[in-house]
Amino acid sequence: MRIARFDRKARNYEAAAAIQKEAAAALAGWIPRHPHTGGLRAVEVGAGTGQLTAHLGDWPGTLRVTDVSPEMVAEGKRRFPRADWQVMHAADIDGAGPWDWIFSSSLLQWFPDPVEILRHWERSLAPGGHVLCGFFVRGTLAEFESVFGKPGPVRWFDPGQWRGFFESAGFEVLRAEVSPRQVPFDSARELMRTLHGTGAIEPRRTPPGEIRRLWRVYEERYPGPEGGVQAGFVSMRVLARRE
Repeated sequence: MRIARFDRKARNYEAAAAIQKEAAAALAGWIPRHPHTGGLRAVEVGAGTGQLTAHLGDWPGTLRVTDVSPEMVAEGKRRFPRADWQVMHAADIDGAGPWDWIFSSSLLQWFPDPVEILRHWERSLAPGGHVLCGFFVRGTLAEFESVFGKPGPVRWFDPGQWRGFFESAGFEVLRAEVSPRQVPFDSARELMRTLHGTGAIEPRRTPPGEIRRLWRVYEERYPGPEGGVQAGFVSMRVLARRE
Protein backbone atom coordinates (compact mmCIF):
# COMPACT_ATOMS: atom_id res chain seq x y z
CA MET A 1 0.00 0.00 0.00
CA ARG A 2 1.44 3.36 -1.04
CA ILE A 3 0.69 5.14 2.28
CA ALA A 4 2.68 2.54 4.20
CA ARG A 5 5.49 2.85 1.67
CA PHE A 6 5.76 6.61 2.20
CA ASP A 7 5.47 6.14 5.96
CA ARG A 8 8.59 3.97 5.84
CA LYS A 9 10.50 6.60 3.86
CA ALA A 10 9.48 9.66 5.91
CA ARG A 11 12.56 9.87 8.14
CA ASN A 12 15.00 9.84 5.21
CA TYR A 13 12.77 11.43 2.58
CA GLU A 14 14.29 14.89 2.80
CA ALA A 15 17.78 13.60 2.00
CA ALA A 16 16.54 11.60 -1.00
CA ALA A 17 14.07 14.12 -2.43
CA ALA A 18 16.48 16.62 -4.03
CA ILE A 19 14.51 16.63 -7.31
CA GLN A 20 11.20 17.20 -5.52
CA LYS A 21 12.83 19.98 -3.50
CA GLU A 22 14.01 21.73 -6.66
CA ALA A 23 10.55 21.38 -8.22
CA ALA A 24 8.99 22.94 -5.12
CA ALA A 25 11.42 25.86 -5.26
CA ALA A 26 10.47 26.50 -8.88
CA LEU A 27 6.76 26.31 -8.06
CA ALA A 28 7.28 28.75 -5.18
CA GLY A 29 8.16 31.42 -7.73
CA TRP A 30 4.45 31.58 -8.60
CA ILE A 31 3.15 31.89 -5.03
CA PRO A 32 1.28 35.20 -4.80
CA ARG A 33 3.09 37.81 -2.71
CA HIS A 34 0.70 40.74 -3.01
CA PRO A 35 -0.93 42.52 -0.05
CA HIS A 36 -4.42 41.50 -1.19
CA THR A 37 -3.65 37.89 -0.22
CA GLY A 38 -3.92 38.83 3.45
CA GLY A 39 -6.65 36.90 5.25
CA LEU A 40 -7.15 34.32 2.51
CA ARG A 41 -7.46 30.68 3.52
CA ALA A 42 -5.01 28.24 1.96
CA VAL A 43 -4.28 24.52 2.19
CA GLU A 44 -1.24 22.60 1.00
CA VAL A 45 -2.08 19.07 -0.11
CA GLY A 46 0.37 16.17 -0.17
CA ALA A 47 3.03 18.22 1.56
CA GLY A 48 5.36 15.32 2.33
CA THR A 49 7.96 16.59 4.76
CA GLY A 50 7.60 20.20 3.67
CA GLN A 51 9.47 20.89 0.42
CA LEU A 52 6.89 23.53 -0.61
CA THR A 53 5.92 24.35 2.97
CA ALA A 54 9.36 25.88 3.38
CA HIS A 55 8.28 28.58 0.89
CA LEU A 56 4.85 29.18 2.45
CA GLY A 57 6.03 30.18 5.90
CA ASP A 58 5.13 33.83 5.41
CA TRP A 59 1.67 33.20 3.93
CA PRO A 60 -0.35 36.20 5.22
CA GLY A 61 -3.59 34.32 5.79
CA THR A 62 -4.63 30.97 7.28
CA LEU A 63 -2.56 28.01 6.06
CA ARG A 64 -3.17 24.32 6.73
CA VAL A 65 -0.57 21.75 5.64
CA THR A 66 -1.71 18.18 4.95
CA ASP A 67 -0.47 14.77 3.89
CA VAL A 68 -2.09 11.35 3.88
CA SER A 69 0.98 9.74 5.52
CA PRO A 70 1.06 10.07 9.34
CA GLU A 71 4.83 9.64 9.39
CA MET A 72 5.32 12.34 6.75
CA VAL A 73 3.16 14.68 8.82
CA ALA A 74 5.14 13.87 11.96
CA GLU A 75 8.41 14.62 10.16
CA GLY A 76 6.94 17.79 8.68
CA LYS A 77 5.86 18.96 12.11
CA ARG A 78 9.37 18.41 13.37
CA ARG A 79 10.83 20.49 10.55
CA PHE A 80 8.17 23.23 10.52
CA PRO A 81 6.51 23.23 13.96
CA ARG A 82 4.67 26.51 13.42
CA ALA A 83 2.59 25.15 10.54
CA ASP A 84 -0.89 23.70 11.10
CA TRP A 85 -0.19 20.09 10.08
CA GLN A 86 -3.02 17.59 9.62
CA VAL A 87 -3.17 13.98 8.40
CA MET A 88 -5.63 14.26 5.54
CA HIS A 89 -6.28 12.65 2.16
CA ALA A 90 -6.28 14.95 -0.85
CA ALA A 91 -9.97 14.15 -1.41
CA ASP A 92 -10.98 15.14 2.13
CA ILE A 93 -9.96 18.80 2.21
CA ASP A 94 -13.49 20.08 1.60
CA GLY A 95 -14.50 19.43 5.21
CA ALA A 96 -12.31 22.33 6.37
CA GLY A 97 -13.03 24.60 3.39
CA PRO A 98 -13.93 26.52 1.43
CA TRP A 99 -10.37 27.48 0.50
CA ASP A 100 -9.15 30.50 -1.40
CA TRP A 101 -5.93 28.75 -2.45
CA ILE A 102 -4.90 25.11 -2.85
CA PHE A 103 -1.19 24.33 -3.23
CA SER A 104 0.44 21.04 -4.17
CA SER A 105 3.88 20.01 -5.33
CA SER A 106 4.94 16.63 -6.79
CA LEU A 107 1.54 15.15 -5.99
CA LEU A 108 -0.93 15.15 -8.88
CA GLN A 109 0.97 12.63 -11.00
CA TRP A 110 0.15 9.96 -8.42
CA PHE A 111 -3.59 10.00 -9.15
CA PRO A 112 -4.77 7.55 -11.85
CA ASP A 113 -7.77 9.83 -12.54
CA PRO A 114 -6.54 13.44 -12.25
CA VAL A 115 -9.89 14.92 -13.30
CA GLU A 116 -11.62 13.29 -10.34
CA ILE A 117 -9.29 14.85 -7.76
CA LEU A 118 -9.25 18.21 -9.55
CA ARG A 119 -13.05 18.29 -9.56
CA HIS A 120 -12.99 17.66 -5.83
CA TRP A 121 -10.56 20.53 -5.36
CA GLU A 122 -12.71 22.78 -7.55
CA ARG A 123 -15.70 22.08 -5.28
CA SER A 124 -13.52 22.76 -2.22
CA LEU A 125 -12.61 26.27 -3.38
CA ALA A 126 -14.43 29.49 -2.67
CA PRO A 127 -15.76 31.29 -5.77
CA GLY A 128 -12.81 32.70 -7.68
CA GLY A 129 -10.38 30.51 -5.73
CA HIS A 130 -7.08 29.35 -7.18
CA VAL A 131 -4.94 26.22 -7.38
CA LEU A 132 -1.17 26.30 -7.82
CA CYS A 133 0.22 22.88 -8.65
CA GLY A 134 3.52 21.40 -9.74
CA PHE A 135 3.82 17.81 -10.97
CA PHE A 136 5.77 15.55 -13.30
CA VAL A 137 4.61 14.72 -16.83
CA ARG A 138 5.36 12.37 -19.70
CA GLY A 139 9.05 12.08 -20.44
CA THR A 140 9.95 11.66 -16.79
CA LEU A 141 12.11 8.57 -16.21
CA ALA A 142 11.74 7.52 -19.85
CA GLU A 143 15.26 6.10 -19.75
CA PHE A 144 14.45 4.02 -16.67
CA GLU A 145 11.39 2.56 -18.36
CA SER A 146 13.29 1.71 -21.55
CA VAL A 147 16.04 -0.19 -19.71
CA PHE A 148 14.10 -1.92 -16.98
CA GLY A 149 11.28 -2.87 -19.32
CA LYS A 150 8.41 -1.85 -17.09
CA PRO A 151 6.34 1.28 -16.55
CA GLY A 152 7.65 3.87 -14.14
CA PRO A 153 6.06 4.57 -10.77
CA VAL A 154 3.01 6.32 -12.25
CA ARG A 155 1.05 6.63 -15.47
CA TRP A 156 2.48 9.68 -17.20
CA PHE A 157 0.32 12.21 -19.08
CA ASP A 158 1.58 14.84 -21.49
CA PRO A 159 1.22 18.62 -20.87
CA GLY A 160 -1.69 18.99 -23.29
CA GLN A 161 -3.62 16.29 -21.46
CA TRP A 162 -2.97 18.03 -18.15
CA ARG A 163 -4.34 21.32 -19.42
CA GLY A 164 -7.44 19.43 -20.56
CA PHE A 165 -7.78 17.82 -17.12
CA PHE A 166 -7.84 21.20 -15.40
CA GLU A 167 -10.35 22.59 -17.88
CA SER A 168 -12.58 19.50 -17.62
CA ALA A 169 -12.62 19.96 -13.85
CA GLY A 170 -13.97 23.50 -14.19
CA PHE A 171 -10.77 25.53 -13.98
CA GLU A 172 -9.53 28.38 -16.12
CA VAL A 173 -5.82 27.85 -16.70
CA LEU A 174 -4.15 31.22 -16.14
CA ARG A 175 -0.55 30.15 -16.55
CA ALA A 176 1.27 26.92 -17.41
CA GLU A 177 4.91 26.05 -17.96
CA VAL A 178 6.79 22.85 -18.77
CA SER A 179 10.43 22.39 -17.71
CA PRO A 180 12.41 19.36 -18.95
CA ARG A 181 15.80 18.63 -17.50
CA GLN A 182 18.42 15.91 -17.31
CA VAL A 183 19.47 15.07 -13.78
CA PRO A 184 22.93 13.55 -13.20
CA PHE A 185 23.54 10.58 -10.92
CA ASP A 186 26.81 8.93 -9.98
CA SER A 187 25.59 5.59 -11.31
CA ALA A 188 22.47 3.66 -12.29
CA ARG A 189 22.57 2.12 -8.84
CA GLU A 190 22.47 5.59 -7.28
CA LEU A 191 19.47 6.50 -9.43
CA MET A 192 17.66 3.39 -8.24
CA ARG A 193 18.58 4.14 -4.63
CA THR A 194 17.16 7.67 -4.98
CA LEU A 195 13.86 6.38 -6.40
CA HIS A 196 13.61 3.84 -3.58
CA GLY A 197 14.50 6.50 -1.01
CA THR A 198 11.58 8.72 -1.96
CA GLY A 199 9.10 5.85 -2.04
CA ALA A 200 8.55 6.36 -5.77
CA ILE A 201 9.26 2.69 -6.48
CA GLU A 202 9.72 -0.40 -4.37
CA PRO A 203 12.50 -2.97 -4.72
CA ARG A 204 11.38 -5.76 -6.98
CA ARG A 205 12.26 -9.42 -6.76
CA THR A 206 14.85 -9.57 -9.51
CA PRO A 207 17.98 -11.74 -9.23
CA PRO A 208 20.98 -9.62 -8.21
CA GLY A 209 22.89 -10.64 -11.33
CA GLU A 210 20.08 -9.38 -13.56
CA ILE A 211 19.88 -6.10 -11.67
CA ARG A 212 23.60 -5.54 -12.12
CA ARG A 213 23.27 -6.31 -15.83
CA LEU A 214 20.50 -3.73 -16.19
CA TRP A 215 22.58 -1.16 -14.36
CA ARG A 216 25.38 -1.73 -16.90
CA VAL A 217 22.93 -1.37 -19.79
CA TYR A 218 21.64 1.89 -18.34
CA GLU A 219 25.16 3.26 -17.91
CA GLU A 220 26.04 2.36 -21.51
CA ARG A 221 22.90 3.91 -23.00
CA TYR A 222 22.55 7.03 -20.87
CA PRO A 223 25.95 8.29 -19.74
CA GLY A 224 26.15 11.66 -18.05
CA PRO A 225 28.18 14.47 -19.67
CA GLU A 226 30.70 14.33 -16.84
CA GLY A 227 30.52 10.67 -15.96
CA GLY A 228 27.87 8.64 -14.19
CA VAL A 229 24.41 8.56 -15.76
CA GLN A 230 21.52 10.90 -16.38
CA ALA A 231 17.75 10.62 -16.08
CA GLY A 232 15.05 12.81 -17.55
CA PHE A 233 12.52 14.63 -15.41
CA VAL A 234 9.84 16.83 -16.96
CA SER A 235 7.98 19.05 -14.53
CA MET A 236 4.93 21.21 -15.16
CA ARG A 237 3.49 24.00 -13.06
CA VAL A 238 -0.05 25.28 -13.42
CA LEU A 239 -1.85 28.26 -11.95
CA ALA A 240 -5.61 27.95 -12.43
CA ARG A 241 -8.77 29.65 -11.15
CA ARG A 242 -12.18 28.25 -10.37
CA GLU A 243 -14.51 29.47 -13.09
